[in-house]
Amino acid sequence: MASYNTTQRKMLIDFLKSNPDKQFSAKQIFGELSDSSISLSAIYRNISALEAEGVINRFSKEGSREICYQYTQHENCRNSLHLTCVECGKTF
Repeated sequence: MASYNTTQRKMLIDFLKSNPDKQFSAKQIFGELSDSSISLSAIYRNISALEAEGVINRFSKEGSREICYQYTQHENCRNSLHLTCVECGKTF
């Protein structure tokens, strides 16, 4: 799949880069970026491509069918193991 550097893709990457220690569902990302012109379908398309490129990781929350995503290209995240607190949800 070709990678296009669209405005929507840049907004999504910038949002994820600014929150490298958090995991978000596509709907949460959409809610956070609701003031912009990005659509929910564009978020799903871009997170699928970013996951395939290894820029983000996909996680499923325990006890839930919801899928969350986290930016992993942050300098502190590369080649690291991520642990998620089962009480507060924060990822380390």
